[in-house]
Amino acid sequence: TLSLFKLIVKSIMSRKLVSICLIASLGISTMLLIGIQKVSYSAKHSFSHSLSGTDLIVGSRAGDIQLLLYTIFRIGQPVANMSWTSVKELKAIPTIKWVVPMSLGDSHRGYPVLGTTDAYFDYYQYGRKRHLHLDQGRIFSQPFEAVLGSDVAGSFHYNLADSIHLSHGIAKENLSIHDANPFKIVGILKPTGTPVDQTVHIPLEGMTALHSTNPANLTPTSVT
Repeated sequence: TLSLFKLIVKSIMSRKLVSICLIASLGISTMLLIGIQKVSYSAKHSFSHSLSGTDLIVGSRAGDIQLLLYTIFRIGQPVANMSWTSVKELKAIPTIKWVVPMSLGDSHRGYPVLGTTDAYFDYYQYGRKRHLHLDQGRIFSQPFEAVLGSDVAGSFHYNLADSIHLSHGIAKENLSIHDANPFKIVGILKPTGTPVDQTVHIPLEGMTALHSTNPANLTPTSVT
């Protein structure tokens, strides 16, 4: 056995460059494998951590993945609108416990704006069924009031009673700004580690008023 070991060592030493390259390639491959597994686990954990306690996401006809990514993770392009009549029909179904309307499509300095109702703060859960909690202020009660996620407030050093303007669309540049309708910051949420932190929450009535339409045009509704 000792002679075999010495023979192996001599063989490696006689091919130093090849041996070093082989060892380096094995090390890099192992690191890449571990890195990919870690990224995969982190992505899976992030997805499962962002929403809990919800059994169903309802929207107009679109791809399931597209609907999930846009409504929960604010990723991708807007899906088709859903009528307010359909929302009322969903509420009338006896097996549905609650309905939270969600309207997306506008932004504030690169951060998405979500139009919803106060039921969002009552029913939205993340992680192990943890509820949203305010760090400062209160939930909106008037059309032109806003509740900010922690990242939005921290990025621009916003405080309660500050006013912000929203932009039409979700691109970061060349957007038309709704100058006529500033929103007053009335609340700032505690960090959650989810897309909620990067969202500006406004009343559904405020979203409707910005676009001068009735609530007939809504994007996906989260239902459980």
